[in-house]
Amino acid sequence: MSRPEAQGWCPTAFHPMMSGDGMLLRVRPQFNRLSLEQALGLCGIAEQFGNGLIDFTSRAAVQIRGLTPASFTKALSALQSLSLVSQTASHEALRGVLLSPEWQEHDLTYRLTQALYDRLDELPELPAKFGFAMDTGRRPVLQGCSADIRLETSKDGRLLLIEDGADFGHSVSEDTAISALIALTHMFSQAVRGGKPNTRMRNLPSPLQSAQDEYAYKRQLSFASLPLGKTALGFHLAPAFGQTTSQDFTGLLIQSDCAFLRLTPWRGLLLERASNLTIPPGFISDEQDPKRRIQVCPGAPACQSAKGNTRGFAARMAPRLGTNPALNSKDLHISGCAKGCAKPQKADLTFVAQNCGFDVIVKGHAWDKPIITGLDPDIILQNLDGF
Repeated sequence: MSRPEAQGWCPTAFHPMMSGDGMLLRVRPQFNRLSLEQALGLCGIAEQFGNGLIDFTSRAAVQIRGLTPASFTKALSALQSLSLVSQTASHEALRGVLLSPEWQEHDLTYRLTQALYDRLDELPELPAKFGFAMDTGRRPVLQGCSADIRLETSKDGRLLLIEDGADFGHSVSEDTAISALIALTHMFSQAVRGGKPNTRMRNLPSPLQSAQDEYAYKRQLSFASLPLGKTALGFHLAPAFGQTTSQDFTGLLIQSDCAFLRLTPWRGLLLERASNLTIPPGFISDEQDPKRRIQVCPGAPACQSAKGNTRGFAARMAPRLGTNPALNSKDLHISGCAKGCAKPQKADLTFVAQNCGFDVIVKGHAWDKPIITGLDPDIILQNLDGF
């Protein structure tokens, strides 16, 4: 089965999207980083102009929910005053840049990202979901994250320009990398002109891989990510199921001793140099917490497309995972509809909400054929180890 077409769009700060609980806008701070002042200000904006709910996304962004047409313009102005949003819609649309969360001030990842920010005006118009990954640490950590063009390092330390989905990268230097990246975006723009607006790089024939020349090098494949808990840079934690309230987020920030925090593409936040930290309810600091094994979208009533309460179902399911050895190695996905926004990849078990119950899909996408349809949530929970 093919994936259903998205009915909405990818929201930005200038182009919010109407959802079941009002308008939502997305904030993508430069370098995926906020100061303590900016983070507290964002919480205040969510509380004053929205419904106080804040989503953490898989693209190192945050979303403010529950805005109205009148409050949206005030929220946008307040975000701009905190330098969390660009002054122009065109620049904001091009800020989809993921950084390896382990970047350091003025290292290669930082320098390449700054060079790209400095040259945003040279990029063509790109789809709203189009993104870049600056994954140039010792080993890649963003390969499981959504991006159309990637910069990575090979095992022997070469800098590689890579199209999403390719096995090889094109060797570039730090001086030529951003020019080559920009040239590739123009190739993409020419190729999709007049086509579907949501086309991604992986959907096109490869401009760089048409000839395996002397500049093509095999990627360093890695499934590493930044685990939750104490790290060399600080404390990495995540709100349960990717959402918190402005009040809970504010409380966490006030009692932490961090001056900056980084958004990570695993719906988390890294509190830089935090040492004295009491993890408040609603946040997760242990990678083995069963709630981390469930990918879940906002569901109903927050999303207009959703047919069921996904987060409520996930909250009931999580405790059963921790006591069930048969499920220890499985990843699970709960989706409000067949689009599978929270996890476009396959999962061991996927549960898709219907008007009555959930469909069950084994080792597939949310849009694949289910083995059972419309199953009552209580029955699913009683038989989790039987699927």
